[in-house]
Amino acid sequence: MHLWDQGRIGGCESDAREFDYRWGVCMPLIEFLYWQDCPSHPQALERLQKVMAEVGDHSPIELIEVRTEDDAEHLSFPGSPTIRVDGNDVDPSGAQQMGIALTCRIYRLEDGRFSPLPSEEMIRRALS
Repeated sequence: MHLWDQGRIGGCESDAREFDYRWGVCMPLIEFLYWQDCPSHPQALERLQKVMAEVGDHSPIELIEVRTEDDAEHLSFPGSPTIRVDGNDVDPSGAQQMGIALTCRIYRLEDGRFSPLPSEEMIRRALS
């Protein structure tokens, strides 16, 4: 049986993932959801790109602008900015506590402080 037949080459376990033929690996689906009125989203995107570069992740980032309460509901949007890797929030407990709303998001950092941005460590853990 060929590797193609076993689904190991040219296909990914999750339909959401994209196969990178250069490296022969499935790339994670990285979603960056934001609300334009939230001022922290540009810095959060920069932080995500920085951590991805540090860990050598070359996956494309899907930018998703959440414009309405209906969009927020449909996307289960806990606030801006939200980063998901393969559908998993970088701060799942924080997302659950925030609920669903068209609002700016608050993250509780590892040292207990609150921030409008996820920490680099949260992003790094989600990418690993």
